[in-house]
Amino acid sequence: MDASEGVDGYVARATALRDALSPGADVATLRHDAEALMELGATLVPAFVERHPHCEGYLAAALQVRGTWPSLDLATIERDYHHDGVLPQVADSGVCYHMKDLVTHPATVLVLLKDARPDHAKARHEIDEVIEHAGFVARSTQP
Repeated sequence: MDASEGVDGYVARATALRDALSPGADVATLRHDAEALMELGATLVPAFVERHPHCEGYLAAALQVRGTWPSLDLATIERDYHHDGVLPQVADSGVCYHMKDLVTHPATVLVLLKDARPDHAKARHEIDEVIEHAGFVARSTQP
């Protein structure tokens, strides 16, 4: 998995994960797929920053979720990453926000999957949202 998969590959993987998120699914496999999606999102950041350099610091801070998600609960990841609680302010943040979510939403799924009884519907909703964000990212990187 690398940036060559692009946003289309990201959406394909996200769709497959969303479709697999159901009660009775193997949680270890779901975690693996969510982590792979999070990492794929991270590989897309450098090319995105080339087009939107003002997002660099914001996205560098957002990428920290890759290492911190195991210690986060749902309220914390929502506050700190979805609502930018630990992220620097940036001008024209809308475009940066969509790219950030390609990493943040899969991390949120990982947090949800830590629960003994994961909320699969909420996890599917996270992936539905990230597919929408991916569309914005794709449009913002077109010449």
